[in-house]
Amino acid sequence: MTRRCLPPVVVDLGRVREADIAAFQAGHGPLVAEVERARRLLLSGLAPTASGKIIVPIVVRYRQSRTVSDGSGSGSGR
Repeated sequence: MTRRCLPPVVVDLGRVREADIAAFQAGHGPLVAEVERARRLLLSGLAPTASGKIIVPIVVRYRQSRTVSDGSGSGSGR
């Protein structure tokens, strides 16, 4: 039996406030609603042969590091 995996779906929520992240970690708020909305949209668009698939949301928080400017405007920090 061959298992076929669906390709990953990536949803970029853009810049998010710390308060919304805290609410998400507590299980409520606008981010929880957005993840649920994306999951429902994905499920509604699946082919009938993919029915019964389990969708597991994986949320990654990325914080861009700040570089130290040297004043040249290049942003390299060197």
